[in-house]
Amino acid sequence: MTTPQIPSNPVDRQLTLVDHFDKNRDRFTVEALRASALTSGYGADEIDTAIRLAVERDAQRQSIRPVRKRARYFVLSAYGIVWVLFALAYLGPDTSSSYNWGVLAQAILTLSLGLGLAISLAIIARGRPDPSQPSRAMFILLVVPVVLLLVVTGLCLPYLPQA
Repeated sequence: MTTPQIPSNPVDRQLTLVDHFDKNRDRFTVEALRASALTSGYGADEIDTAIRLAVERDAQRQSIRPVRKRARYFVLSAYGIVWVLFALAYLGPDTSSSYNWGVLAQAILTLSLGLGLAISLAIIARGRPDPSQPSRAMFILLVVPVVLLLVVTGLCLPYLPQA
């Protein structure tokens, strides 16, 4: 088992110990983690506080999980709908030309949407909104993905075929 490092700053000491417990509590029992921290030089009060904070951190992570799942669903749906709508416009029957520009435009759109989607899903996965306010958490998780989608869509609008 790894033993936690002991920084000199008291705040860093506590955060290091909380991170250590949070990272290792699925692999080791609380008693084993406590013994490891004691042998590293942490006090019993620091250990109890760190265990409590690690449990609270995990509870927050668990409570925000449904909001993340819903946000991921909305983002995937929105990006998919935009891709399909542009595919209908770029690859539809009115776009036949000798240059096949619609296929090229759809390929560029696919790459752009793919990059925007990857960034959006990373933001949803790593965002840390307040789980006690689900509506606000959803808003915070969706702001950047929606802005990215609007930017990509706005850049592609001028290239729609003229009716």
